[in-house]
Amino acid sequence: MGDIMKNILIQKQEEQWSTEKTSDLYKQSVQTHSTRVRYLDNLKVFLTVLVVLHHTAITYGASGSWCYKASYYEGLNDPLTSILLTVVTAINSSFFMAAFFLLSGYFTPGSYDRKTSLVYLKDRFIRLGIPLLCYAIIIGPFLAYYMNVTLFDAEYSFWVFYSHLLKTGTILGVGPLWFVQGLLILAICYTIWRMVSNNILPRRFETIFSQENHQSEFPCPLQIFVVIALVGLVTFLVRIFIPSDKSIVLISPIIFSLPLGDFVSYISMFILGIIAYRQDWFSKISEVHGKNWMKVVIGSIIFLLVFISLTGAFEGDLSVYQGGFHWESLLGSIWGSIMCFGICISLILIFRGKLNTQSTLPRILSQNAYTVYIIHAPVLVVTSISLSSISPHPFIKFIGVLCITLILCFGLSHFVFRRIPGAKRVVG
Repeated sequence: MGDIMKNILIQKQEEQWSTEKTSDLYKQSVQTHSTRVRYLDNLKVFLTVLVVLHHTAITYGASGSWCYKASYYEGLNDPLTSILLTVVTAINSSFFMAAFFLLSGYFTPGSYDRKTSLVYLKDRFIRLGIPLLCYAIIIGPFLAYYMNVTLFDAEYSFWVFYSHLLKTGTILGVGPLWFVQGLLILAICYTIWRMVSNNILPRRFETIFSQENHQSEFPCPLQIFVVIALVGLVTFLVRIFIPSDKSIVLISPIIFSLPLGDFVSYISMFILGIIAYRQDWFSKISEVHGKNWMKVVIGSIIFLLVFISLTGAFEGDLSVYQGGFHWESLLGSIWGSIMCFGICISLILIFRGKLNTQSTLPRILSQNAYTVYIIHAPVLVVTSISLSSISPHPFIKFIGVLCITLILCFGLSHFVFRRIPGAKRVVG
């Protein structure tokens, strides 16, 4: 009897130690992730500003797809400005949307762990699905009608225009909210993965993305370069059939209208974000890692500028760089992959080290960043068209419209849209 009681006491003591250890690890994890939120929120604001900058740059001369281009509608064109802004958008395109997917993947496991599968999916459909519907049903038609009236002198009312859309079954799509659509699809896929890995697959599969499979250090350069090469190569193969400047429509324009030529890097970064959360990689990026990757980024940018000047890329057709079975497409895919990983690592280090605090203004900006992303397209187009009669130098106009659009977007979000009853449940 004495031996039995002794064994019971030892077992209880071990369970208590295990519980205390688990509690300490949980507290440490919560504390670590809570301190990250500030700099990741600041990074989210920075990326949102880049989205507005990107589309404003295309408006005033950069190569790319956008609904309003001043070079066409206003005749506002300057070759030097076009080259400069195209370089900016080329660099921007290599990482900024992938960085959004990285951050989204990073916050996904914690969000899922705090909820059941159904609650998590319900939350995702509210936060992502409602903005998609609002854009497709309200924002997109309003933007199309506004452009028809201002640019093509349409004389019919909005209700006549909208009724025509309903009668003909015309769907205008979700515009820049393809990103939100992509996140919703990935959230559904992640939920399925978690349900399958927890209930069907062997135990060893459950720990692939968990802290039980903890890696003590940030991945070494060789590991990262292997992933970069794989992502670049697969991107090239996909772009043989789906160029990066094309959105593929499957089933219907509102359900699947995604730039699939770029989605290899987006999906990769989303998955890496999930692993980064579990393995605590963001806190393990050292100064040496960051400085080395900054050098890689700078070298890649210099390479881009030299390549442009030697090949005369801006003087001819850019389609060979965006897809197809061309060496230019292969080079562009690899270059984009290097830039994507290098800039994302560098930005995380910079924001973690230099921008890991929030005063009142940065906190307000971070609260409104998602809404700004949702509404920036109509605000930018209306601002651009409203100022079309003013014709300064294109670059000056680019700077002015960018600043006005950002002020209007954040102002409308903070003082109007987020004050609508129930809006914070959707946009945070």
